[in-house]
Amino acid sequence: MSCGGLDLSLLGDAATWFGAMGTWVVGVAVAVIAGRQLYLSRFRPTVTAYRDGLGRIAVRITNRGNAPGAINSVHLLRNGQWPPNQPAIPFHLEINNGKAATRGAGSFPLAGLTTAQLVLLPVRPAEINNRVHAVVEYGTGERSSPVPLGLLTGAIVGSTSIPGIAIGNTGTEADPDQRTNANGQDDAG
Repeated sequence: MSCGGLDLSLLGDAATWFGAMGTWVVGVAVAVIAGRQLYLSRFRPTVTAYRDGLGRIAVRITNRGNAPGAINSVHLLRNGQWPPNQPAIPFHLEINNGKAATRGAGSFPLAGLTTAQLVLLPVRPAEINNRVHAVVEYGTGERSSPVPLGLLTGAIVGSTSIPGIAIGNTGTEADPDQRTNANGQDDAG
């Protein structure tokens, strides 16, 4: 069939090709959207760390994914090397503007799209310098890369806060680093 010298049978073939191409484009778009949703639905923590002139260190762990995850531990490393060639710098959490009785930060869950702020009080603040890095270990067995401590010109505002967890300082002591056992030996471990 022709119209004005044009073969109209080609229009049927073109329509078939355009239809097939449209289906292919929709399929690719669906695959891209599904891949992006899968990426966003994972546990995706990011870590930032900084210190102030008062000897306090803030480590912020932000879960940019929708899935919850777990934080197993936080370490302060002297030279930013993993595994550390020297023992990690011991610290206490600051809870409700006071020093926690135990050293370190225990495991805790981190919900999707939330941020936990841990305020750390080093046992020996003189050890904190420009070469100290923070490393966070996750419940997946992975860890963050060593994050250098940025220096704030002001003071860190707030205390330790973990979304969904009521933090109370039930074991606060005047100075937990000065405890001794029945034999008079240091028991601050």
